[in-house]
Amino acid sequence: MQEISVAEIYVKELMLSGEVDIAWVDSEEGRIIMGLEFRDVIYNAHKLWRKRRFYRKAVNEKGRLIIDDAILDFTCRDLSADGMQLHLQNAETVDAGFVVKLVYETRGIKALAKVIWKNSDTEGAGAVIGIRFLIIE
Repeated sequence: MQEISVAEIYVKELMLSGEVDIAWVDSEEGRIIMGLEFRDVIYNAHKLWRKRRFYRKAVNEKGRLIIDDAILDFTCRDLSADGMQLHLQNAETVDAGFVVKLVYETRGIKALAKVIWKNSDTEGAGAVIGIRFLIIE
């Protein structure tokens, strides 16, 4: 495990979902043995795991969407391996089905993504959108 030291995990018997740091890896009698340190753990996650394909990490980080020549600032609310939930203050130029460029410097992500859904923000101005990654750099 020289390159990737973080994994998503679901333990059905414990109804536990989350992100783990891989502390060490060894092999014994043809089996792989790992030491894991849990972080961002969700308990009683059985229903959540059935509903989603990937673990979703709650975050509060800034980034930018680029649509044609327009640049829109966003706040990422949650992040998974295949998409993000974003809050936009100015969302008039965005709608479901749009393909957008994404610059998310906090995580070092540049991507091409598709807007899957859009809802008005119930807490104030703007909108919340869900995007699915198409290409990630």
